[in-house]
Amino acid sequence: WHDVFIPIKPKMEILSPTGTLQITGTVHKYHFNLATKIGGTHIPNNQWTIVGDGDAHAINLTKIIVKVLDGTITSHATINWQQAKTITANLAIDLQHLTFLLQLVPGISNVAGKLSANISMQGPLTKPQLTGQITLKNGQFESHRFGLHPRNINLTVTMQEKGAVKIGRAHV
Repeated sequence: WHDVFIPIKPKMEILSPTGTLQITGTVHKYHFNLATKIGGTHIPNNQWTIVGDGDAHAINLTKIIVKVLDGTITSHATINWQQAKTITANLAIDLQHLTFLLQLVPGISNVAGKLSANISMQGPLTKPQLTGQITLKNGQFESHRFGLHPRNINLTVTMQEKGAVKIGRAHV
């Protein structure tokens, strides 16, 4: 972990103080179940659950759940590492509060809003296609340094095939 670069200041340490990993089967056909808490210097402990199956051809992550603050991030993915080296995944985010941004973005305060997303990823591991939608409702923050105090930020970003990004109406 010490060699992983995370472009967030100040530098943080990532810790996993508790957890269990159960693996059954063989290298050619296995099943695993991971339940752990992951947190760090500036990140509160979050409960992670990852369940999957794998073999010599692919790994199927049937359940990925992260309980974070007052929300949940769920996902599933299939990664094929044979000749095609492809990924198929879906990510759903439902965050009721955005106060975690206070830890990540220095100089802001009074952060609020609800963030939801449903994103699909499909294609080669080296360049998968992302499609889906990210929505921010009733967002707000203050930055005294820049004199910004936006309120009632409602924004939808839609990612379409072939990399096209459509930013819907943003109301501030």
